[in-house]
Amino acid sequence: MPKLCRYDYHQANWETINNQLQTIDWDLYLTGPDKHKKFLNKIEEICAKNIPLKKTKSTKKPVPRERKILMRNRSRLRNKTFKLTSKHELQKVLDQIYRLEDDLKQHYDEERNNAEKRAIENIKKNPKCFYSFAKKYSNTKSTIGPLQRQNGDVVNNPIEMAEVLGQQYESVFSEPSKTMKIHDPGKFFKDIDHTKPTLSDIDFNPEDIERAIDKLSMHSAAGPDGFNAMILKNCKVVQLQELFDVRHSVFIIGKPGTGKSKVWNSLLQTNRNQQLKPIAIDLDPKAVTNDELFGVINPATREWKDGK
Repeated sequence: MPKLCRYDYHQANWETINNQLQTIDWDLYLTGPDKHKKFLNKIEEICAKNIPLKKTKSTKKPVPRERKILMRNRSRLRNKTFKLTSKHELQKVLDQIYRLEDDLKQHYDEERNNAEKRAIENIKKNPKCFYSFAKKYSNTKSTIGPLQRQNGDVVNNPIEMAEVLGQQYESVFSEPSKTMKIHDPGKFFKDIDHTKPTLSDIDFNPEDIERAIDKLSMHSAAGPDGFNAMILKNCKVVQLQELFDVRHSVFIIGKPGTGKSKVWNSLLQTNRNQQLKPIAIDLDPKAVTNDELFGVINPATREWKDGK
């Protein structure tokens, strides 16, 4: 797993990360060979200082409180049986243990029935949930083999069965065209027509990259280098602050899930951390008029009244 995937980005200190990224002279830093490796190492270094590692979640299912009480009472009664000498008292305690065991069995059955009911209800929405439940309580184990060769011999050995399966898979594929086979890769790639456009000829600028980042979903999976979408989106918060410094109002526009709310919430939290006392009012724009929302000039006094 890439190093950048180890961090809990929901607990990141984005303010400090943005400040540290701004203080780096990237033109000077990214000189010489292995620029990509240098860039990743620097990002990893900054993330390691400001983002905690993910906490591994326990796969152990918690025991319900009612069941804990029943099991505790059963254990207490079992210990009590070793101290009793009267057969009558012993039988009474054993009867209590049997009743507790019946209650425990009923509790287990109810839990399983509820789980089965949920699995059936979600069979269309979440088939994986249903098949996981079915596999968990399946009494038979699915195995492969024995297999039969073309000559009729039956094989049980895993290596021999793998060979039989390989032959079966190869038999359903068509044979590659010999004319399309590359016999000398060095010569083939050397003779490529370099007059035709290549990937390096694609022209793009920083604005194109920013627009591409805006289209990303906040929960997009990281690429092979481990770069999380939250890193890219939250490091754009500084741009919003710069806009507020020179604009009376700013509109954040984008498709659902592209991090619009995350950006202004991050900036709000940053200003609060800096003791700037920002004010954020979340309202439905349809609940107020345009003048109340955006502000208006009084035509009589020419006095400006701020909007919401």
